[in-house]
Amino acid sequence: MSTLGIAAPIASVKPFPAYHDGEKVVFAPEHTGTNRLASFGPWNLGERLSEGKPLDNRLNLYVVVPGGQYHSAAKPEYDHNRIVNKYTVDGNVREWDIFYCFVIDPH
Repeated sequence: MSTLGIAAPIASVKPFPAYHDGEKVVFAPEHTGTNRLASFGPWNLGERLSEGKPLDNRLNLYVVVPGGQYHSAAKPEYDHNRIVNKYTVDGNVREWDIFYCFVIDPH
């Protein structure tokens, strides 16, 4: 499993649904203008942080492959689900660590 840190909520990336406790929630990355965007296939996930190591004080966004939540007819190898470990509604910018989770045998 690899990790990638991003700053969350990105103005250039539209809000997208993710799952928290089995419920669909809106995840809205915010652009600070200081770092490159992190992407997965055709999707932008947020802005990369300068500190690439996971930190316990950051929240987590899990990208689970394969999945059916996000589908691309042009790039089906990137079909995935997104899951957050905590959903915040305080309106403050938060930093997130992204974990890519690959399901070896989905059956």
